[in-house]
Amino acid sequence: MRIGDVFQAARPSTPHWYLFHLGADPQAQRRGVGTALLRSMLPRLDERELPAYLECKPELVSYYGRFGFAETGTLPVRGLEVVMRSMWREPRAG
Repeated sequence: MRIGDVFQAARPSTPHWYLFHLGADPQAQRRGVGTALLRSMLPRLDERELPAYLECKPELVSYYGRFGFAETGTLPVRGLEVVMRSMWREPRAG
């Protein structure tokens, strides 16, 4: 419940597409599944001129950065060892 409260409080009020719990099964990781999902979805958001928002572990900041996401803050949650990062992506023009 605490992590949900922290995430909810940090979410931007600007209309956006929320990529909640985006991830791949551990057996499917590093096989391009997540990349394929983002590559198929992000152009749709761009066409609709919608930004996107997500939270991720610090080690995934550079991964999402390749898709145009920029780190916007940190989300500390008591009881978790990891401080999550919030990330935002503006829609890309044509």
